[in-house]
Amino acid sequence: MQKIEFSFPLPRPHAGIAMGNGLFGALIWGEDSINITINRADFWDHRVEYRPKEGVTTYENIKKSYNPTESSWIESFLPRDPKPLCVANPSRLPFGRFEMKLKPECVPAKGELDLDKGSVTIWVYAAGSKVRHPVKFDLSVNQNVLWIQDPDKMICGVTVKTAWGFVGERLRGFGFPEPVFVEETEIWGWAQECPADPAMAAICQKAETDYVIALERGVDAGKAIAAAGKLALGALKEGLKPLRNTNGKWRKAYWKRVPQITLPDDFFNKFYLYALYKFGAATNPQCLWPTGLQGPWVEKYQWPPWNTDYHFWMTVSAQLQVIDRKNPQKSLKYVCCGNARHSVYLPFGMKADKNFIPLLDGSFYEKTDSAYRRFLCSDRMLAAQKAFEHVMVENPDGTELFKGACDFLLSQNK
Repeated sequence: MQKIEFSFPLPRPHAGIAMGNGLFGALIWGEDSINITINRADFWDHRVEYRPKEGVTTYENIKKSYNPTESSWIESFLPRDPKPLCVANPSRLPFGRFEMKLKPECVPAKGELDLDKGSVTIWVYAAGSKVRHPVKFDLSVNQNVLWIQDPDKMICGVTVKTAWGFVGERLRGFGFPEPVFVEETEIWGWAQECPADPAMAAICQKAETDYVIALERGVDAGKAIAAAGKLALGALKEGLKPLRNTNGKWRKAYWKRVPQITLPDDFFNKFYLYALYKFGAATNPQCLWPTGLQGPWVEKYQWPPWNTDYHFWMTVSAQLQVIDRKNPQKSLKYVCCGNARHSVYLPFGMKADKNFIPLLDGSFYEKTDSAYRRFLCSDRMLAAQKAFEHVMVENPDGTELFKGACDFLLSQNK
């Protein structure tokens, strides 16, 4: 396996180097400082979401309720709480970043992603010197912990930038309180409470030349901060070696299943490997949350596009398109399906069942409200949906998803 190099400056989060374990996502970027934009896949405003309900969300009820002239018919079999005036739809939430300030006249110059280890090294240069100084990042595959090593003490300070500084008025309008900040000796962080969902906290704790960033949730800001602090202390007590050993074993098993190809172009070789690396970072089977439109990565400077939720055609065709017949994530547990307004997810292995939502029935997509009907019933959409139906029914373990979909679409285009 090889390393992928990134040249700084990396001026925005999504130009940064991605790290993730399915739940905890980090983007490493910056110009004069090393910025770490962080989030978790379970940081949501779930108000007004649709929820399947035992005995109500059934095929028979869908048939009885169907009314093509009213979009509200869906709520008769997918009930949801009364809609607050300030809330449109459930959404992932922006959170924030840590900025690692560097010594005067020092800048990040190059980043290296080690695909075997899943680790990142940022090389820092001082003005007028050819000496490179490493700042190393390791994100645990089974804990919400990001470990940073700074052996040459290039980091001289840590600053917190929360989403409130960018979209605070919108958050306030949606009923969110201002964040609670933490700043103690060699500890930085904040917590964001939510109107109806758990609060989330980020803590960055320094220990000699190392830093540990931990993300945890709690019923309120205080509980979330305490949980994140406890996680950070536990990681420091356990040490970096067990984390790296666990990461190495996981990565080795992951890459062993990935088809190895060589393309006659260096850019596309790296692009392919980076796509598979990010797929693993977004769909770690130890995370119970299925990947949404942006995986675990959400920027903090704007409201997440399309709420970064679950869309049938985008999640399956974009996020999950790299699944091939060998399936690098054979234990990938969830796949998303639904339409733009009414998205749910099903576990791989669930067969078509008249006692559950018939999402594998093409008629579901035809029988949606008129605003979406034209697109959902287009040849392209119906072909993709039928391919998904064919693959999931014929191969319920999901291992043939990509191959089966391609075979079906090719047969339709002959």
